[in-house]
Amino acid sequence: MHVVRADGLGRDLPDRGCDRILVHGSVAAIPEHWRAALEPGGRLVAALRGDGGCRIAVLATPEAEPELGAPVRLAALVPGLAQVL
Repeated sequence: MHVVRADGLGRDLPDRGCDRILVHGSVAAIPEHWRAALEPGGRLVAALRGDGGCRIAVLATPEAEPELGAPVRLAALVPGLAQVL
């Protein structure tokens, strides 16, 4: 297992190579560089903000639309690296 800690809003993620991306924060839309970092068959889990609040979103393939799940309460993702997880 190889874990990468990165600024998810930055552009320093690798193109392809990630089989899982877990985002602990909410975003209005899935950024394209997250999609580009996923291997075919990879999964991305994040919270999407919309008119009805935040919902868990699972992206099953880089080109798919996210599948929305349960409502969640997560703060908006901000640029930078977390000092404490």
